[in-house]
Formats: sequence, structure tokens, C-alpha cells
Amino acid sequence: MNSKKLHRYERWYFFSIYILFIFILLKIVAFVVRSLELSVWSNLGAFMSMLAICITTICIYCKSYKWRREGKRLTEEIGLESIIIVPGNFLNRNNVLEYEIHHKTDKVRNGLAKRMRKKSEVIEELNNSLQEDYQKLAEWRMKKKKETPSVDIMFHTTTHPAMIHIWRKNSKDYFYVKQMDQVLDPYAKMNWIQWLPVSFATTGYIGKRPKEWGSYYFYSNCLGDKEDDIREGEEKPSQVS
Repeated sequence: MNSKKLHRYERWYFFSIYILFIFILLKIVAFVVRSLELSVWSNLGAFMSMLAICITTICIYCKSYKWRREGKRLTEEIGLESIIIVPGNFLNRNNVLEYEIHHKTDKVRNGLAKRMRKKSEVIEELNNSLQEDYQKLAEWRMKKKKETPSVDIMFHTTTHPAMIHIWRKNSKDYFYVKQMDQVLDPYAKMNWIQWLPVSFATTGYIGKRPKEWGSYYFYSNCLGDKEDDIREGEEKPSQVS
């Protein structure tokens, strides 16, 4: 399981919701024009859409349960507050443990509390939390590397430019970020139904929905590892003390 498969299932879920909404509108039209035939077809379409929603929901839960549980365990073990990590199964390289980094979504009601504060204070609080998270992540990677020196640990994410800018700035003491040529998860791009609550819960404001998404590696030099893919002339991150 990985985020690409999960988001692909979610695409079908939201598609079913859109279709259900269309049939509900048709039901209203049938009621207004008093068309029995249109009412029957709209009822049938609405039923099939709700059935598809239920089936997709069950598939998402069953197929992602162990993956989500492992991500929750890792996140709690490391003590992360603003990001989460889950096992990644994209590259399938030998002697490499692969993990995805994702934004940890806050509750919408907490967005209401943030809305009452200055946006600069909310951003500063987020930055401080992210700096602590990436320090913990780098130290956890160092610990795992000591336990199994022959196994490397790789982090990557698929997100939008604004988020990767924040992550790059707050992880620069422990990681450096390099954009990939391909997008690992082409289904990660959020629709408005997904974006509105996530954006509001994060800062208390609704930002502009990003159109461009990309995949990025988080490379670490915490143990003095020599990474072959370091950009020429790019400053290496500080080591974890």
C-alpha cells in the first residue's frame, strides 16, 4: 500500500459523490415537473451511487488499515506533531527503507481558534513545530542506521510548492530537498472538498488551492553519508549532534 493507491481509491469515492449529487438534482427536477419516469431513474441512479460510495469506503478502509496503523505507530514512536510518516512502496530498492512524509492535518475546530490569532503567530508556531519534527526525524534515522548500517533510509513526499518551501526551510539543518523528475503520486492533488478544510485547519485561513504538485526527496547527511545525488555546489545540512 502507498499514497498513490489510496488517493486513486479516493478519486473514485469523490466521483461517486459527484454522481450522487447529480441524481439528487434530477430527483428535485422530477418532483417539480412531476415526471414519474425521471423520478424512477433518479432514484435508481442515487441508489447505485450510494452503493458505490459504500463499496469504495469499505475498500479504502480494508486496504489501507494496516498501512495507516503502521504510520500512526511510527509517528507516535518518533513523537512527530506536524508531519506524519508512513511506509512507502514506490521505488522498491534493495537495502532501502522507504517512507513517505505527509502533512498532519489539524481539526477544523482548531482552525477557528487560529482564525482569532494573527496569521504570523500561527505560521511561527507551525515553523517551530516543524523544526522540532525534522530534528526528531533525523535523530530517528540516525538511530535506525546505527542498528542496521547496511540499510539506508529514504524519505520522500508529493506535495505543492508552498508546502515544500515551508518544509525545506524548517528541515535545512538536517535534510536537503531535491525535486524528482517524475511525480510519484499523480493523484495527490486535492479537490476543493479536500482543500478547504485542510487549508483552514492548518492556518485558520483558506489559501488558494495549488495547481502544481511535485515529488521530492529528503536527503540526510546526519551520519556523514556520501549521497551521490547531492546537487553540485549545494550546501550540505548540519549534522545532528
